[in-house]
Order: sequence, then structure tokens, then C-alpha cells
Amino acid sequence: MNWQKDKKGNRTMKELNTSELLNKEMWFHPLDEFMVEQGYYSVLGDDDVISDIKQNKSVVYTDTMSNECKVKIDFDIVINNGVDETEEAFILKITKIETYKKRKENLIWKKDTRNCFKMYMVLRMSIL
Repeated sequence: MNWQKDKKGNRTMKELNTSELLNKEMWFHPLDEFMVEQGYYSVLGDDDVISDIKQNKSVVYTDTMSNECKVKIDFDIVINNGVDETEEAFILKITKIETYKKRKENLIWKKDTRNCFKMYMVLRMSIL
């Protein structure tokens, strides 16, 4: 995992290098594996999450240390899955990456399930 120690010697996550991903075309599964290697929970395996992710063309990843939603990745679908393929078998192009940092004055997204996609959708709908 992508860990470092802070000034007090506590284990923290390293900052995600967004330049590795931005404007890159890739299969969804390797993106999810990469994010797991960086210290985030996988979004695979949760019921109906992939269809919501594809519909909204974005995915939100939760940090395994703090259990807070830290990264939102927006994408375009380049090649969708075939009829006989699993739903996560699609190629995407990453268009935007947002990272969220903890601030006292801002709302902090807490993990309510294995991933925070549902919380993201509630917050997104409340803004619209």
C-alpha cells in the first residue's frame, strides 16, 4: 500500500499521483486494482454499484485508513461491455480527478457502506 509516516510517526497515506491516471484509457478493473494498491477500498463486488458508476460516469473511492471518501474520478466510457461480458468489463478515459482533504469547516464524507457511492449520490442530489 501507499503509506508514509507523518511528523508524529503516525502512518498516513501518500498523496495520490493523479498525473498517472488523468487522460488515460484503461479497463475499469485495472483502475479499481490500482486504487486498492494505493490504499482505497475496491468498489467491485457491491450490488448494482457498477451500473450506477457507469450511469453517472464517476466513481468515488474510500480511504482504508480514515474510512472517508477521498477521491472522485470522472470518466467517459470509450468501449462499453458486450452483452456476454460482465458489467465492469468496459474501457474508460479518465477526464477529471478530485481529491478531498479533511477540513474542520467542511462536511467530511464518512463511510456508510464498503464504499461511499451511495453517500456521494445523496450529496450530489442535494446540490442539484
